[in-house]
Amino acid sequence: MAGKSHPAFKRARLETSKTNRVQRIHAHLFNHKELVCKALEQLESDWAGFCFVKILFCNADKSCSFDRAYCETRRNVQENDADKRRVIWIPDLFSVSTVQGFLDNYEGIGDQLLHKHLTAFEKLAKFLDTISDTNKVLHKQLRDESLEEGQWATIFATHVIRKLAVYSEMIVDSSSSGVTLDSSSSDLAECPCECKTVIKIGDNSMGHENVWHGSVSIVLGPRTASTPVSLDDYGFSEICNSAFDFRSGELEKSQNQYISESIIFAFAMRGRVVPLVAISKTCFKIYMYNRVNDLLYESTTMPLFVESVDGRELNQTSLIFLWMVINQSYFFKGVQTSHVEFNYKANLQDFLGEKRDIYQNHIQIGGLRHVGDRLVKFIAGMNKGKFLRF
Repeated sequence: MAGKSHPAFKRARLETSKTNRVQRIHAHLFNHKELVCKALEQLESDWAGFCFVKILFCNADKSCSFDRAYCETRRNVQENDADKRRVIWIPDLFSVSTVQGFLDNYEGIGDQLLHKHLTAFEKLAKFLDTISDTNKVLHKQLRDESLEEGQWATIFATHVIRKLAVYSEMIVDSSSSGVTLDSSSSDLAECPCECKTVIKIGDNSMGHENVWHGSVSIVLGPRTASTPVSLDDYGFSEICNSAFDFRSGELEKSQNQYISESIIFAFAMRGRVVPLVAISKTCFKIYMYNRVNDLLYESTTMPLFVESVDGRELNQTSLIFLWMVINQSYFFKGVQTSHVEFNYKANLQDFLGEKRDIYQNHIQIGGLRHVGDRLVKFIAGMNKGKFLRF
């Protein structure tokens, strides 16, 4: 008879433990099935999508800060040729079906899920348990007309972003306005709202002094930029990283900046496809650059909130999608073959010149606060038209 130390016994015990965990997390998330399924139904529709962006001209080869980046661009949805006006809908990039499958048939899909998948589901369930309290906090802060950009970034990151993330290691850029330092530590601060949650602050500058460079508001996930990671052919890795940049006003007006940030972030993360999430007080959008195939994705603008009798509340569809983006290593499907064959490339390499080696080998995170800027922006416009689907 096999003892408790026998490999078969240990394997059986681990399998039982995982089964129990799957059942527990499923039951927890099932409490919010109506909300989640309604959001998934919208994500499966044409509620929002992505397009490809081509760079017509840019100053990526110049020493230039993000907020002075110049990118004359064209989206594929702006093309006159109807065959090129294709939209990548969310289920084409993110595995919406995995979430639906877990809710509908956890016994059938449970064995296929990684430990981190289950943790992601658990994070979502716990967040939804207290979503009413979170809505009250955010609504109260948004009513404060004196709320600074940096304060809003820290509050939203503390109460939403970090709570949804499997890898909850988060660094708020220390140059953000409104961040109150902890008197006992130079790398800690407090959330500006009444909760006073302790947050970590640091240097979120990235790039290189001889090309694009600057800081983003929030970096989420392990700081692995200087360490080579294992990637597949489509830039996939199990390590979750994402960056968030908070700006006032319309996100469209800062497209140049977000494109430069997303490209630099992808190179800093050694070629992984990582999302740059642009957020204002009302909406957000996603940029992702795949340097392997030179593809630049840009999402439509999505609402953060909806109005209710109690004030502003988080848009539930946007929330579920943001959760998937934050944990993209478990829900991002990777760059599809059809996207590569579509061949609407960013053409970044055409503008790097002798700086190509810097982008390939010398992009860094941190240590670029001292570098100045001197160039002006270019604001790209947007045309509307009829779109085809991949």
